[in-house]
Amino acid sequence: MNFCTMIIEAIKLKNFVYLLIVFGLLDAIFVAFGVVLDPFFEALGFNTTEISILGGSFVIAGVFSSIVAGILLDKYRKYNLILRIISFGSAIILVVSFGIF
Repeated sequence: MNFCTMIIEAIKLKNFVYLLIVFGLLDAIFVAFGVVLDPFFEALGFNTTEISILGGSFVIAGVFSSIVAGILLDKYRKYNLILRIISFGSAIILVVSFGIF
């Protein structure tokens, strides 16, 4: 089966479409947070280097949390629960971080 055929077959599955939407929204939130990060922290007196270090720490934390989530998924097979925890956790962190600034 070639790649295009696999994509067409995957899009026909309702759960795949749901996961695509959820992870697309999570990625969009991450990108949007990265875009608005600079003006928020410049207003607080941080320079570009410090803001870059902060952004890099977000990326490193994301990689680490992906590894932890992968290990938990392999061990417990609770895909829906872990997806909800990650989604709600990301939303809460975003709301709290905007509330602070």
